[in-house]
Amino acid sequence: MTTQERGELPWWSKSRVLRQRTLTAERIVETALELVDRDGLDGLSMRRLGTDLGSGATSIYWHVPNKDALLDLIVDRLMEEAVDVMRHEPGSTWRAELAAHAVALRTVLERHTGAATLLGSRVPVGPHALRFMEGVLAALADAGFGGRQRALAYAALAGYTIGQAVLQSRRTPTTTPDRPTQGDQTQRLGSLLKDAPRGRFPHVFEGAPDIAALTDEEAFDYGLQRMLDGLEAELRPVNPRRRPF
Repeated sequence: MTTQERGELPWWSKSRVLRQRTLTAERIVETALELVDRDGLDGLSMRRLGTDLGSGATSIYWHVPNKDALLDLIVDRLMEEAVDVMRHEPGSTWRAELAAHAVALRTVLERHTGAATLLGSRVPVGPHALRFMEGVLAALADAGFGGRQRALAYAALAGYTIGQAVLQSRRTPTTTPDRPTQGDQTQRLGSLLKDAPRGRFPHVFEGAPDIAALTDEEAFDYGLQRMLDGLEAELRPVNPRRRPF
């Protein structure tokens, strides 16, 4: 894939974004994502990015018009990684296809926890985001979902996956060194719940060990499968003879 293909978003001026110099749009995005991985979104500024690139901030603007455009490119890079880690099995059911897309996106957001909130705050409309969306919508269409159903299902799947990734993100670049990871926090919560007054909160007290034992993976998969169950139940009246498995 060429730099032009990877760096272009629909509304950008090619001549400005893709000016061929030593500094490229692709290198800028890669370095910006590394900076976010290291220091979090709050640590990303054009000045700091210029320092990491060994170039002045002014040089960046020859390739990326502003910080908003840079954030959009970072989002599309995340979606590119999600498409790249997708695992398609021949003859997969629509449920398996949707699950594969959700897992791929979650995998990338776990890899780049500092950038996870970007997908919740910006509309992903770059070419790789559209490829990801196309895959989800195609699986839903093949299953027999109608147009509005497909839109709702896509929004639910993407929203759940992104929300869980943000909620369950482990140590992030903005986390203080002595702050526990998400798994540690869950275990600590379980320990604290065991000290809750048993008489006033009997179910909390009883559920504390199970809550403490939960992993992010289990929590994510449970919610994902229940969402797919709901979509399957919605599909039956529309196409009752179709076997989703």
